[in-house]
Amino acid sequence: MQATGSCLHLSGVRLSGTIGGSDLGHVVVKYKVTMDQPEEGRPDYDGIASKIGELQEVQTYEIKPLAFGMMFIEVQAVLEDGEGTVDEFEARVRGTDPLVGQIETLEMGRL
Repeated sequence: MQATGSCLHLSGVRLSGTIGGSDLGHVVVKYKVTMDQPEEGRPDYDGIASKIGELQEVQTYEIKPLAFGMMFIEVQAVLEDGEGTVDEFEARVRGTDPLVGQIETLEMGRL
């Protein structure tokens, strides 16, 4: 991690804003996103993960086994540290597909 001017570079992530100034900081949040099971078949995990991966804040996502053939999507996102930003991001994740069920925070840390 290195600071250059008014940008922070972290493993290829570029965050605009002032470091140590009045601008809000950023947090890295890792989520476990589970799917509701349809009446027939199984969720399109690849398709849903791809839609979630298109959200601007998402840095990485990976489909992982849960139990009994079910999977979950682990998502890592960089969000502004401010009131309501986490809730807004989670709402947008839910909006990517009607089968998105629970969104559980696994880890959170400041940048």
